[in-house]
Amino acid sequence: MDTEVQEVMPVAPERRRSRAAVVALGLMAGAFVVGASVGSSEAFRSYRVGGGPSWIPVVAFVILGVYVASIVLGIVALVRIRRAHGGLSGRTPAWVAVIVSTLVVVSGVVSAIASPSGSLAKDDFEEGHFWSEDDDPLVRQRFVEGGYEVVIKSAGEPSLSRYFSEDPATPNLTFTSEATFVDTAGGDVYAGVTCWGAPTAGYLGALGSDGMAAILKVFNDRSPETLTERAGVPYLGQAVTTQLSIECRGGGTEPTQVVLRANGNEIVRADDQDGLDGFSGVGLWYGAEHAGAVIRWNDSSASTG
Repeated sequence: MDTEVQEVMPVAPERRRSRAAVVALGLMAGAFVVGASVGSSEAFRSYRVGGGPSWIPVVAFVILGVYVASIVLGIVALVRIRRAHGGLSGRTPAWVAVIVSTLVVVSGVVSAIASPSGSLAKDDFEEGHFWSEDDDPLVRQRFVEGGYEVVIKSAGEPSLSRYFSEDPATPNLTFTSEATFVDTAGGDVYAGVTCWGAPTAGYLGALGSDGMAAILKVFNDRSPETLTERAGVPYLGQAVTTQLSIECRGGGTEPTQVVLRANGNEIVRADDQDGLDGFSGVGLWYGAEHAGAVIRWNDSSASTG
């Protein structure tokens, strides 16, 4: 019996290389889509301002790993296709330029995605201070044991500490600080963080031990305007440390957006139709129902972006 032997032809190298290039392009597109989804999520925004889940940087680096691997695979496949057809060599300056450009882009993505925004000002109360010490009939402010201690001396008269950067105003500013009610003096105590477009006007996001939360537009020469408020917020209490964060985003022709967060969770937000569009200052705000209340602040930072 004659046996017919059928020869199996191998897949052409060019075809395999073309498939590799297509696969690389698909991986790049998939990593881009997933990265864009994570970057636009509320969890990512919380991470950028100092809160949010710890898995954010892990996911960011996985996405970047897939992206870099797909770029390398695509470049190798394309170089081999070029060589097979007698085109450009993988050692030509053109390919060197592609690789260098890719590394620059990836470095920028790492900085933007896997780490919080650039710091405008930072004070951990261990090295350098941008708050002032003072002692007047309303309040005493001083640095104590690695923190910024505020003693309320006059009930019902809130005070604040402010810092203005010498840099040009930025359209987006986030300010974060930790507040601890060391002593409530038997009454309600209030703490807030602020962002300022100028020394005369800004926004305040405040929480109280009574569960109230609010965002106000504040002025130097007139009473504040309440933009939004909410009751029943269970964050601040005696001996409890809470990370407060206010995010101010100038809207240009659109309303200015202001968001107050506690421990990375959004508490209230407000849109100001006739709002401020540039910010260069931040501040701590505090008050109490009874004299003798003590608030301690720590780890303050202001960031842009």
